Amino acid sequence: MHAPRFGLFVGAIALSVALAPEPSLADEPPTTPVAPVSRPPLSPTSQCVEGPGAPPSDPTKVTRVPAATDRRGRPIAPPEPAIDEPPAPDKAPPVLLELGASAGASVRFDDGPYLNPTRRAGLVLGASAFVWPSRSLSFGLDYAHADLDRVESAPGSVDTVYVDHSAHTLMADARFVPFRASFVAFYVNIGAGFAWQAATTRATLPPRDGFAGGSFKCDVSGGADFAFRAGLGLKARLGHAGAVIVGADFVGYRLTSDLLDDCAYGAGAAQTLMLRAGFSYDLDISRLVR
Repeated sequence: MHAPRFGLFVGAIALSVALAPEPSLADEPPTTPVAPVSRPPLSPTSQCVEGPGAPPSDPTKVTRVPAATDRRGRPIAPPEPAIDEPPAPDKAPPVLLELGASAGASVRFDDGPYLNPTRRAGLVLGASAFVWPSRSLSFGLDYAHADLDRVESAPGSVDTVYVDHSAHTLMADARFVPFRASFVAFYVNIGAGFAWQAATTRATLPPRDGFAGGSFKCDVSGGADFAFRAGLGLKARLGHAGAVIVGADFVGYRLTSDLLDDCAYGAGAAQTLMLRAGFSYDLDISRLVR
């Protein structure tokens, strides 16, 4: 009895829903447009985890540079730059004090005025101190002790005489660096100063003219004479402040050939080639001179 009424009720609801008007966009409240957020382009090699510099989704495109570590896994600090490097491209390099020591050999080309030369080469020991106001120029003092030669009496002579000549030099030097290659500086060296010669005589003399004869030895040195040098060299940087120095110099001595204190005749003018190698250490003295 109530079924027809229920059906009519359901039909009326369905008809009202079908005939209801659709909502219009004009009935909705206005909204404020949102400006798009600009993001910087992502770097394909970025190592950031998040943020604008985050890496791409593909991890194979990320370049990771592992930190250098020692055997215990502790990070290794990067090496210090060379002490003569300018602190900035627009700033002058520091003023350096270079302290060096060297050793090598000296070879004499000419002969002495007396006796017969039997040895023309000898040991060289030296020390130096240079100031570098720039990377291309330095001034300083150079000391060297060089064995010049050994001369002897003629074979078969009644007298047996051996004389060893050496020289001490102290020169004011200047170095000019025409060019550099990586950590190596090539320089031209010129200098002039004083030379003091020394001689050691060993002799065996037979009896003659009331002289009993016998063997004797004496050492003698001369006064200051002139000497000069000119040559080429290189300075190879080792680490922050150390360096290896190698040089080849022509050295001319203007020594006397007179008899020195009745012991030996002097070496006379000598022309030599001096080859040396050594180490140096640089100190920054910019605060003291600027």
